[in-house]
Amino acid sequence: MIWLLFLLMVLYFFIAFVLTEFDLLSPWVLLSLMFILSIVFIIPNIWNWEIDLSIYTILTITLGFFSFGFGEMNIRLISKQNSYDIKKNKNTKKWCPIIINKKILIFSIIIMTIVTYYYYQQVLRFAYAAGYDKGTAFSFIRFARIATISEIKNTVSTNKLLGQFVILSYSYSHLILYVLLYNIILCNFKKNIILHIFPIVIYLVQVILSGGRTGFLYIVSSSLIIGMILHQIKFNWKKNIYYKYLILGFFIFPATLGVFFLLGSLTGKTSIFNFYETLSVYIGSSIVALDNFLESGIRNNSKIFGGNTLFGIYDFLRRLGFDIPYLNKAAEFTKVGNFKTNIYTSYMRYIKDFTFFGLIIIEFFLGSLFSLIYLIIKRNGPSILILIYSIAFQVILEKPIEERFFMNLISVGYIIRFFYIIVLYHLLVRINWE
Repeated sequence: MIWLLFLLMVLYFFIAFVLTEFDLLSPWVLLSLMFILSIVFIIPNIWNWEIDLSIYTILTITLGFFSFGFGEMNIRLISKQNSYDIKKNKNTKKWCPIIINKKILIFSIIIMTIVTYYYYQQVLRFAYAAGYDKGTAFSFIRFARIATISEIKNTVSTNKLLGQFVILSYSYSHLILYVLLYNIILCNFKKNIILHIFPIVIYLVQVILSGGRTGFLYIVSSSLIIGMILHQIKFNWKKNIYYKYLILGFFIFPATLGVFFLLGSLTGKTSIFNFYETLSVYIGSSIVALDNFLESGIRNNSKIFGGNTLFGIYDFLRRLGFDIPYLNKAAEFTKVGNFKTNIYTSYMRYIKDFTFFGLIIIEFFLGSLFSLIYLIIKRNGPSILILIYSIAFQVILEKPIEERFFMNLISVGYIIRFFYIIVLYHLLVRINWE
């Protein structure tokens, strides 16, 4: 059945590609590629994991995928009815570079360095609380990770102001990433390039200190989305240059996975599995877990509506003073082969909380939302919306793995991040064109 799912998803890719008028950067088309990638990492493990997907799982993935697609096609149809045609909006502007004062760039690097130092000290406190000793063979990041996912974290004091500066570092580094790519791709402008790269590198150090790996994946995916969209804008959305993106992905993809694996070694996440096994578990096992979920019978043990999905909304309401219990984001573990996992694709949470009807509604909404933003970008050209879209793209990037829209984007943390980005954009960025 896994081969059937693979062949169907390849077919779905071509259906989406044709219906979107051969738009490789369409959210729906990219979603199909994410599912194909996930399935590719399952196929070599068919016998090791004893995989026998049910037709029920294939139909569920098909339902979710086409619900997203119907949302996108609905927006595209409305755009055409409003006489929107990207081909009529020829790019005749000569884009001028975004200039950020050199003193501001240097000052920001100094501030981010100080923030990173104090963040490092905070991470060390978590590590010591979990039993870290400088003579141990394991990194302090591994112990800090243990502390942050256990009750130990309640014994360590944290600085809320430092937390805000770490979030501000996220927003600033992503804004600088956009400025850097904008200047290089649209304007061939490379002045002070090192001063633009430094904040991004410092942010990546903060990602490493956090013990997580998804932050690294997200900034790589944001870079690719921003870069490809700006490149398309420069060449007026020509389709005959798609091969360049495929060549770029051929080199970046394995390098990204390699770094992802190495980052896992800092926290002990890769101590059990080798390189390929780690990637197979992270990228492919979620679809098999979804199959286990559907085959075992759909049960929702949450005592609150949307208790497996709406974490960000309930966290916001709790901060406003509502009496809402803390929710556990971690799903139940299920066995896949000789290991256990608790990631089931985004579809599991939607089905568990809102039934299959909820899956259809949510996927239709997400398809409409991402398509709307994407088409606005195609029509209006470079703007802060490209950066926001590239960050939000994690929803599509990880849809075959885990839910990210309600768990990440619709949360207080990301609302603050977007707020800082918009403020910094208006304070620092001045886009001019002739």
